[in-house]
Amino acid sequence: MRPSFCKPPNNEWAAQSYQYSSPADYGTEWRGQIIARKTIDAASHNDNPYEKYKDNTLEILCGEIKLTDVALALFTYYLVVVGWFTMRNVDETTKRTERAYIVCGGPFGRVKKNTGFRRVFDRMFQEPQRPGLRTFHKANDFTEPWRMALHNFGRTPAFISEVIWGLSPKADFEFWSKTKVEEIIQDCRLLPDNTEWGESRADEAIPPDIAGIPYRHVEFEKDRSAYIDWVFFGRVIYRDIFGEAHSSYFKLLLTKEHSDPFPGCHSEND
Repeated sequence: MRPSFCKPPNNEWAAQSYQYSSPADYGTEWRGQIIARKTIDAASHNDNPYEKYKDNTLEILCGEIKLTDVALALFTYYLVVVGWFTMRNVDETTKRTERAYIVCGGPFGRVKKNTGFRRVFDRMFQEPQRPGLRTFHKANDFTEPWRMALHNFGRTPAFISEVIWGLSPKADFEFWSKTKVEEIIQDCRLLPDNTEWGESRADEAIPPDIAGIPYRHVEFEKDRSAYIDWVFFGRVIYRDIFGEAHSSYFKLLLTKEHSDPFPGCHSEND
């Protein structure tokens, strides 16, 4: 099989003489002639690098190509492409599986003394479930200082780089409850002047812990009871162990015992 741009094979023949020297210096003896295919003058091609490159290329492309050779080349190329995509998908899957996933919760405080309170997951998984046993903690199990809780649902630590947060009365925030938190942060004029704002740029590592870790850089100035029916909202920027940046958003209504998420509370997370 030959491509269409290949020149037809050289079918020109010519007679060529051959000779060799006879012994004892009797002169040169001619022994006859042979018929051979004409060849291109190599000297003229060596002087032109382009002609030499073209001839070598055509020699490869216009040689006798077998169908099996073409099939083998295409199959090898296919394996290279598939292998590259496979390695890329494995890398992305590993990052998604092993990275940190930060979810922001309502404010935590110090556990009150003599309440018999134990961590929620100790009760859920280490004690037999008994009727009437309260396995989830409430706000009245804690006391000040009140700090934002960070939950890491991933397998590796998260490195917090920035936290921007705010507190606003529910009556003022409800009009913007369906607005993305990012838009509210970018234009703080959407909320009234009595909105309390805070910002932290302290770098801190948060290990995997789904029970929640109080983040000491975000602490309420007043007691939690002063913010009942207020909305606690904000954004946390963090990096995973692969060096990629992520954002976690939250908007929580502080009630007497709980921190209830607004619709779409964590929908902006990546």
